[in-house]
Amino acid sequence: IDRASADSWSCSSIPAGNGRVASAHGSLPLPAPATALLLRGCPLHDDGVEGERVTPTGAAILRYLTPSFGARPTATLDQIGTGFGTKRFAEFSNIARVSTYISHVSPDVESITVCEFEVDDQTAEDLAVALDNLRMAPGVLDVVQMPVFAKKGRISTHVRLLVEPGRSEAVIEMCLSETTTIGVRSHEAERRTLPRSLREVTTPSGAVTVKTVQRPGGQTTAKADMDDLAGTADGHTNRQRLRRLAEEDAAQ
Repeated sequence: IDRASADSWSCSSIPAGNGRVASAHGSLPLPAPATALLLRGCPLHDDGVEGERVTPTGAAILRYLTPSFGARPTATLDQIGTGFGTKRFAEFSNIARVSTYISHVSPDVESITVCEFEVDDQTAEDLAVALDNLRMAPGVLDVVQMPVFAKKGRISTHVRLLVEPGRSEAVIEMCLSETTTIGVRSHEAERRTLPRSLREVTTPSGAVTVKTVQRPGGQTTAKADMDDLAGTADGHTNRQRLRRLAEEDAAQ
């Protein structure tokens, strides 16, 4: 499992088995109690075959992998591994097959609300506090600010927030209370994002969190968290050295 270094696992539905199994406590219905406990939440089906179809060990492996169930994802077949069991079935061969695939990544599409406003009469230090508070507000996905020329040639700050659906009313109210703006514009939009995950990598100077992203075509890119780098290394050269080590480790 470790050598596969898979980003995710998927599995077909699991045969529940039919009949009973002998145990130290007597004859028990299938699946066995330990197996049934481990398979909670997993989709099962009846393939009509008598006997035990999933052992407690197999169920424990599935629980560890936490695979997704259902249709096989669209991907390019890379490698195949096949194992044969000792138990014999009259209807089919007793084999387990594990295949690795190179996924074809497509961006996830989600609906968001974009909230925007301008500020020209709030001090920079107070606006910074306000925007930090907005970044921590429930439902706020991102906050950006940029300098713009507003009415009467005044240099102003344009603020744009990306907000989860259904959260915009509370966020707009917070914008009006945290800043000096007297109006907020909002509209619905679509956002496309690539699959990403966070991974903690151990470096000679300490742990560093790295964000890995699956790019279209199967490539994986990695970006180390600068806050972690700042806390583990002094000086630009040392930070860049640790960044390369952490990102190379996470991208493997």
